[in-house]
Amino acid sequence: MKAIVLEGPGTLRVEERPVPEPERGQALVRVLAGGVCGTDLASYRGSNPLVVYPLIPGHELCGEVVEVRGDGPLSPGDRVVVDPVRSCGRCRPCRLGRPNCCEDAQVMGVHRDGGWAEYFVTDLDKLFPAPRNLPPEEAALCEPYAVGAHANERGEVGEGEGVVVVGAGTVGLAALQVAKARGARVLSVDLVPRKLELALRMGADAVADGRGDVAGAVERFMGGEGPDVVIEAVGRPETMRMAVELAAPAGRVVAVGVVGGEICFPGPTFHKKELDFRGSRNSLGQFPEVVRWMEEGKLSPGLMITHRFPIEEAEEALKFMDEHPEEVSKVVLL
Repeated sequence: MKAIVLEGPGTLRVEERPVPEPERGQALVRVLAGGVCGTDLASYRGSNPLVVYPLIPGHELCGEVVEVRGDGPLSPGDRVVVDPVRSCGRCRPCRLGRPNCCEDAQVMGVHRDGGWAEYFVTDLDKLFPAPRNLPPEEAALCEPYAVGAHANERGEVGEGEGVVVVGAGTVGLAALQVAKARGARVLSVDLVPRKLELALRMGADAVADGRGDVAGAVERFMGGEGPDVVIEAVGRPETMRMAVELAAPAGRVVAVGVVGGEICFPGPTFHKKELDFRGSRNSLGQFPEVVRWMEEGKLSPGLMITHRFPIEEAEEALKFMDEHPEEVSKVVLL
């Protein structure tokens, strides 16, 4: 089979590899579509500290089951989406029922081979029926939507609450739509006007330009109070600080964006407000819910897809993302 292999920073090539053989409890899946995300770009740039070279990238996937080794509801021909995280089952988070933050988590396309290939093998319990009403390129985005859904769960977003999502990239937009599906009112913050326009198309009740008076926009949106929940989906120290400063007293701040260094914010603000500051990593059981919401039309992943490339042109796709960030919301490989 043909596979896209990332040999090291900036070195990507198409390679012929044997079709992998599934073991008991696994399935062989033919790839139909795959998303390209910031993690893939960071691995290509050489700025992802977690990536293990060489490997096949790709963890946002939709495929068709070819072979099943084991019992379960899946059969050859079924269209599926993939939870890319494999946990150890032994560490403290796993014992607590939180395998998404396993101490030895193995993520497809980061720690082990992913799905930018003609076929891949994965465990049966990591496969879920794809949304029946969506094409593969949209169904592949169940994975980032599951990440956004977990961020909402960590923030306990509820009916009628006010939510600010900082960042209108893929995960930020996913978190926005999930918050709307949960009955919240949402304001989206970003620096790029095109992304703010997209946020409005995807259901945001209001937007704020990050270069302007964000605090004033949030205050007007909330009628003089702060938001119940702020979801930070950028991963920069200054936006983490912004999230803490924007949140209402007794509010919740969810950090789904990954900051490479330290996070700093005023201690008196944090204590005076008695904020809950919560990390959010991967997803935890959200795939079935995301699939259902997509089938019900509450989530619209197709709106964020701006560019499509043949899988053989994965390197061109990564370079385009790197060189034209303001033009790109989501790139998919077909």
